[in-house]
Amino acid sequence: MQMRFNRRSQQVDWTRELRELGDALLNAYLVVRGVRPAMLLESFNMGETSRNGPKSAALIQRILKNFPQLRQTNDAKHESYTFLHLPTQSISTNHIDNKNIGEILGYPCPMTFDELSDRDVAKWSMDIYAHGFNGDRYHIISCMCLKNKNKSFDATARRMARSFQDCLLSDDSPFKVLIRSVDATVTYVPSRPELLALLLRQNFNVNVITPTHFDTIVQYVSDCGATLIANELKLNDLRKRNIRMQIAGLVCAEKYVTDTHTLLIQRYDQYMTSKQISDDLDAKWHQEFTALKS
Repeated sequence: MQMRFNRRSQQVDWTRELRELGDALLNAYLVVRGVRPAMLLESFNMGETSRNGPKSAALIQRILKNFPQLRQTNDAKHESYTFLHLPTQSISTNHIDNKNIGEILGYPCPMTFDELSDRDVAKWSMDIYAHGFNGDRYHIISCMCLKNKNKSFDATARRMARSFQDCLLSDDSPFKVLIRSVDATVTYVPSRPELLALLLRQNFNVNVITPTHFDTIVQYVSDCGATLIANELKLNDLRKRNIRMQIAGLVCAEKYVTDTHTLLIQRYDQYMTSKQISDDLDAKWHQEFTALKS
């Protein structure tokens, strides 16, 4: 799609806009150019419960001011969800779930919420980043797939990254002097049973824990709420059996903590109450971890 800039667009300080709006601005441009079918803004990421919150509303209005070609569609059930898309893209949000959102946003492997949240099943994760000449990095898209036969998901990720780069670096793009490159990474995400089998094996050897396994273990521990441990945990710490048992317990507990967090995420007031409880647990778990290390 050929994008024509009006006089105001040509006078925009895109350096400032990118600095202040970040990846939301780049995603909006990709939608305007027809490279992405739509983008999603979540007010929860702004620390608010509603798209009408001051920060969320200001972000939406600022993007629409930069790109008046876009239209706003609000999720009928989730007040924190806002889709931005071209008028030619029809979006019905009366029955939104994770799979619908994935389809709306153009994910290559749209999954249902149950599939997405089931960490008992291994997955492949895709992340695409744009890199600025100033060293800043912008997260364009993140999604998952259950299969990667013959590295087909890798090929899809590279193809998407290339199309994003071609768009952002095109001759008529305002970002061609701001963005240096776009790349994609595909990461294997081990399942919970796979991680527990490694941690609990009778003849444990720390060498069986690959960097991917360790990174996923740290992510599980962090998602469980034990962020202090996640920030300090080192691979060699797992040589101690008692520490492995504690970490294995946190990996198991993550399932229930994450399920509760998901239920509360639409109610920010309840989430903040839950967060205080989580902070207390975080401190307690860290105290136990420190004692086990000594």
